[in-house]
Amino acid sequence: MNLISILMVAAGLLLHGCAAFQSPSSGQSLPVVGAKQDLELSALQLRNALLGHWYGHQPTEQGGQYQWLVSRAVDGTYRIKFRMTSPEGDVTDSEEAGFWGVSEPIYFSIMRGWINGDEFTQADPRDPYFYDAYQILELSENRFDYRSYDSGSTYTVHRVDAAFQMPASDEPSAF
Repeated sequence: MNLISILMVAAGLLLHGCAAFQSPSSGQSLPVVGAKQDLELSALQLRNALLGHWYGHQPTEQGGQYQWLVSRAVDGTYRIKFRMTSPEGDVTDSEEAGFWGVSEPIYFSIMRGWINGDEFTQADPRDPYFYDAYQILELSENRFDYRSYDSGSTYTVHRVDAAFQMPASDEPSAF
């Protein structure tokens, strides 16, 4: 085989290879592994372990206090109450609701809006600010540690019963 023949064969193989790996934007789909598989029992147990009521409190970098009480339901919804206490002692309470889920090792939430008494104010679902993802660091029956992918902050919550009320910012915590 002469050099021109070798170059023509190589170019043909190269072009054939490029055609086999075209991106979806070129109009052709890449092959997939197959349909999503059923969840393993451990994944179901992980999701079920996050259900219920959880309370967390941590200091802020500015010297204040951050508290939250989250309730996760089996239907994939959550409701969370926040209390921020400034270093000067000013307290701000807020409440939000949305959807939550888990895909090991990711815990995520989609905030749908704010709750103020009986009123619900919808968040803009196009705004990425309302979508959060966390790395699950540790999960036991009564403790959940997770890290925000956005901020890098690490949070710890403890399981509480449904009657638990968030303590006032100046009360000592049981945790």
